[in-house]
Amino acid sequence: MDNPFNPSFGRIPAVYLQRKKLIADVSQGIENLNSSYTISIVYGMRGIGKTVFLTAMDRKISAYPDWIVVNLAMGMKLLPSFINSLYLNADSKLKKSFKSIEGLNFSNFGLSLSTDVSKLTYQDILTNMFDEVRKNDVKVLITLDEVKL
Repeated sequence: MDNPFNPSFGRIPAVYLQRKKLIADVSQGIENLNSSYTISIVYGMRGIGKTVFLTAMDRKISAYPDWIVVNLAMGMKLLPSFINSLYLNADSKLKKSFKSIEGLNFSNFGLSLSTDVSKLTYQDILTNMFDEVRKNDVKVLITLDEVKL
């Protein structure tokens, strides 16, 4: 099957999606905790605009003061990258809350663990961080690009 979204200069695709409407629908849906958009998969052939769509969603949701957007990509060490991004994208109040989690230290170079809590797992860290996120009435959008099975 030929890809109708094959990018080329000056060529209008045979199928054109209304991206602005789709972004508006999904961003409104994300705000509603009972929405079908709380967990979504964007998939399709190469060149159809999946990454562009995720980037547009990132920009839209990042503008909301009670949201943190974490962008991840395959090939990263996902959990440490997620923890670092969650911290770096938090506001100063939430960063202070994160710093109060026993055994965690954050710096400009990323996450470090105290030696006296060597049994702390990434799951423990994320559980503690999301407890702080909830206490601060903040929501998190996670995008994961380039997933390969």
